Amino acid sequence: MFCRKSGVQPRFFFISWDYPIDRIVQKIGEETAEVIIAVKNRRKKDIVEEVADLWFHTLIMLSSLEIKPEDIFDEFERRKKE
Repeated sequence: MFCRKSGVQPRFFFISWDYPIDRIVQKIGEETAEVIIAVKNRRKKDIVEEVADLWFHTLIMLSSLEIKPEDIFDEFERRKKE
């Protein structure tokens, strides 16, 4: 399913809990490539938009695997102590 913002082309697709993980990680790969292109072009607006897309789909992946963002923050804290 797509969510339209202000009548523009869909920027995000929303995934239900039963959406295949393979499709979710494929979307993360696509968004990662788009971040790389935006960075190489040095367009701040594009970088911000593409990183937002990447973070969005990464959060969807984590949620589908029942991993909370707090788990990631805890890992950051653990690494700071090393």
